[in-house]
Amino acid sequence: MSNKLVIVKKDKHIISSFFETMNLVQVSIDQDENNGILGNIYLGKVKNIVKNINAAFIEIEGGRMCYYSLKENPYPIMANTPYTDDNGLVKTDIKAGDELLVQVVKEDVKTKAPVVSSNLNLTGKYVALTYGKSLVGVSAKINDDKERSKLKKIGHEYRNKEFGFIIRTNAAYAPEDKIRKEIELLIETYKSIRQYGIHKNVFSRIYQTPPSYICDIRDGYTQKVDEFVTDNKGLYEHIKDYLTKYQPEDLSKLRFYEDSLLSLTNLYGLKDKIESATKPYVWLKSGGTLVIQPTEALTVIDVN
Repeated sequence: MSNKLVIVKKDKHIISSFFETMNLVQVSIDQDENNGILGNIYLGKVKNIVKNINAAFIEIEGGRMCYYSLKENPYPIMANTPYTDDNGLVKTDIKAGDELLVQVVKEDVKTKAPVVSSNLNLTGKYVALTYGKSLVGVSAKINDDKERSKLKKIGHEYRNKEFGFIIRTNAAYAPEDKIRKEIELLIETYKSIRQYGIHKNVFSRIYQTPPSYICDIRDGYTQKVDEFVTDNKGLYEHIKDYLTKYQPEDLSKLRFYEDSLLSLTNLYGLKDKIESATKPYVWLKSGGTLVIQPTEALTVIDVN
């Protein structure tokens, strides 16, 4: 049997499960309504500067106040500043009342505010574009020196004074034209954000990161999965649109499951497998056990 990424909607949650034959290897569960802000880009407003911690607090959509490190963000992208291809990186000291583009790099945790950054990052299947760093890096997981050199050379052809690239593991031995096409698409998206985002209304969301099940398809499964399967028409259409635009080479892997008598959730026994995996005690085939205990600071996993 083939390896499959099974994506279903159940009880206001979207469950993305990777199966090797019928064995559940990895699962992610998210709310149906994509309320997460991680990776989103906003036109924020500086509310105040706290000099003793060298930080600012920036307000974004919904009145959320976010932490912004001044030391780690020397090149803020200010609102209403004309943009041209030869702008380069400009060091700017921000002050209260300034408007600038920021990306959420860490979501809020209990009493801690979300963390935002001016170092924008746009991620694709093969490449990530990084504003503020004009270097080209290659994933350490690519061990072939000849392949690393080839990929680095491609990245150097497109980098400029403002941004560089991180070549991801998926790029190893991928067709060169697909890598170049994705880089050009990322650059186009970046320029659109720079040119039009800075003129939006303050607190506006300029860019929304894809939902987690799309990230699962993009980031880790395309090389080892044979099928993407869903029984939800809305999810099917969303995945189809994404694959058509960004990963047309994987469109043939998408399949819509239809069976009025047996749902995809029941076919793969998702409910029982997830419940079994999330119990405090997990029995292993070897005879050992995992003891999982969440605490406020971290989740402890003890192997017996």
